[in-house]
Amino acid sequence: MKQSQIDDIAFTLLDWQDLTRITEELADKIMADGRKFDRIVAVANGGLTMVRHLSDRLNLKTISAMQISSYQGVAEHDPEPIILQPLPSDVQGECLLIFEDIVDTGSTLLVMDKYLETIGVHDHVIATQVEKSHTVRKAEYVGLHNSDWVIFPYESRETILDLQAKWKRSHISGSEIRERLLKIGFSAADIDQYLD
Repeated sequence: MKQSQIDDIAFTLLDWQDLTRITEELADKIMADGRKFDRIVAVANGGLTMVRHLSDRLNLKTISAMQISSYQGVAEHDPEPIILQPLPSDVQGECLLIFEDIVDTGSTLLVMDKYLETIGVHDHVIATQVEKSHTVRKAEYVGLHNSDWVIFPYESRETILDLQAKWKRSHISGSEIRERLLKIGFSAADIDQYLD
C-alpha cells in the first residue's frame, strides 16, 4: 500500500497483495460472525474483481451481479447513483451478502437498500474492502478504513488517464504529470504505456 499527497488529494494505491489480504481478512470477519447467506451479490464494476476469491473463502458458490453508477472521475461523484443493471435473478426471500470494493459516501448503498426492499429480499448486509469515514451508510463488514482516494490495481489505466486529463486542464506539463503519477506509486511501465 502506497500513500501520497498531490495538491489537495490524498491517495492510497493498493496492489494485488494488499487486495488479496484485505479480502481474506474480510472473509474471516464474515465467517466469525456465523451468518448464513443464500448468495453473494457483487456490485459492478469494483465488486466483480475479487468476488470469486471471497466466495471461495466463504464456500458460497452462488454469485450474482448488479451495476450501480456513482463516479464520474477521480474525486468526482455523480449527483445521484442510479441502477444501471438490476439483479438478473429472483432473490425474493433470500439473505444476501452484498460485496462492494469501496463505500465512499454511502449513497450507492442507500439506493441499493431501497431497491432490495422493493424486490422482496428477506435480508442483506454489506461487505466492503474499503470504507471511508464520512460515509452516511456504514457496511456491516469492512476490510480497511481509509479516507484517501483509493486506487485499486485493476483501475490503473483508468486512473492514470483521468488524472492526466484533470491535470492537463490545470495546465500542468507532461513531465510534471509523469512525476506526480510516479509519486502516487504507479509503475513507470504503466505510465509510459497509458499516457497519450
